[in-house]
Amino acid sequence: MTGLGSPTTRPRNRRQQILAAAAQRFHTSGYHNVSMTDIADAIGITAAALYRHFRGKQDLLLATVRDAIDQVSEVVGQTFGGIDEMLGALATSSMQSRDAGILWEREMAHLPADLRHELRARLLHAVAPLRAAIGHARPTLPPDDLDVLLWAVLAVFVSTGYHTVTPPSERFRERLLEAAHAVCQTTALPQHLSGAFRRAGKPAGLLPVSRREAVLTAAMRLYSEHGYQAVGVDEIGAAAGITGPSVYHHFSGKNAILTTALARCLEAMFFDLSGALYAAESYGDALDRVLRSYVRTSTEHGEPIGGLFNEIVSLPIAEQDAILKVQRDYLAEWVALLIGHRPALTVDEARVLVHAAVTVINSLMRIRHLRRRPALERELVELGRAVLGLGAQAEVQDRS
Repeated sequence: MTGLGSPTTRPRNRRQQILAAAAQRFHTSGYHNVSMTDIADAIGITAAALYRHFRGKQDLLLATVRDAIDQVSEVVGQTFGGIDEMLGALATSSMQSRDAGILWEREMAHLPADLRHELRARLLHAVAPLRAAIGHARPTLPPDDLDVLLWAVLAVFVSTGYHTVTPPSERFRERLLEAAHAVCQTTALPQHLSGAFRRAGKPAGLLPVSRREAVLTAAMRLYSEHGYQAVGVDEIGAAAGITGPSVYHHFSGKNAILTTALARCLEAMFFDLSGALYAAESYGDALDRVLRSYVRTSTEHGEPIGGLFNEIVSLPIAEQDAILKVQRDYLAEWVALLIGHRPALTVDEARVLVHAAVTVINSLMRIRHLRRRPALERELVELGRAVLGLGAQAEVQDRS
């Protein structure tokens, strides 16, 4: 493989080359599916040479996440104008570096708790100017609501890492900015936030009587809460009320459980989608129903469904491809409905907005303290509607 520099002449930016290659590999394949040799091969050096810069793969992951956060800090910190200029800079950056958000949303979970705590604090510091800019634009917004808009705006830009859409760059950027501005201008939040947060304690979390279904339910909860790689078969068995080896009476292993869980989620989503299509009076009405269904499914399960889908990268390639095809088919239905509602959009532009809306929902559901908000389901729907342009704007015309 052709490297980015001669192996006999070490370039001055070797460390940055390594970080860029590692970020790309972690993004596309997942931390546990990438070796130090894979990263070394990507830039044309030996694994031994890679260890001169980093002590190991975990050290390299830590450095890539820090670098991704620092990129955001640099973009936000160097923007001295108002919210418009800041969002414009973030839109450009998110198109140029689509790995960054995935690293802190998904891959950071593979680091020890103390390092995750350090990185979260680093991220909060990095985005503080953006939070202040949103607050300046919305001066009457309570601090808790401001947090919702902050993470929703960031999710719009993180969404570029969850798809491979490459329409003409300016139109791509315009759609990202449209979505980010719509989030910032969402006015539904302050109208219904007086009242206690949801109780912090967990519900009983009852299991199905069927042992196979109990194993599947317990595994889905554990995967969502701790991550696929951190959960063993013995833990799944204990959570399901059986021994670890008994799990193999129902599933061939962890991969089979995850594949079944993901397929089950997608089947449920398609089932709800068919009901939305049947009951809808227009494209916009159908999309609104599908959005509400997705949000309801995400909130009622307690743990983030989007987090479960992030574990697809842990599966063998053949199984990944099968799940990803169904997932793409599901999101293609959203895209078709959005184009029906907003016929001026191209397919790629609609895909950008759909991925942004879904990422906003998934990202906010991953933040524990936000999941306790009393009106979270309604808020997620309103934010999704804002991103998709499901309001009553004059330029939006439903073909039906």
